Amino acid sequence: MTTANIISIGTSKGIRIPKNIIEHFGFDKVSLEILKDGLLIKPIKTSKISSWDTKKLRELAKNDKSDLIDDFATCDVEQKDWE
Repeated sequence: MTTANIISIGTSKGIRIPKNIIEHFGFDKVSLEILKDGLLIKPIKTSKISSWDTKKLRELAKNDKSDLIDDFATCDVEQKDWE
């Protein structure tokens, strides 16, 4: 079990989620569900390009014959106007 302190964030309160937990689930957004005995925090995976691991995708492109992956390998994923 991991514990976290309640911290001030501007006029709100929040918790810091340890980096190893975020990396384990690979999320940048969560859903909060109020339960009888507490709060359930569930990861939400988003489809934004900023959350993609481009290094892993490029590695897949080298070893995979898929047209989709091959097309991705030639894309400029660092383009700032992608959403």
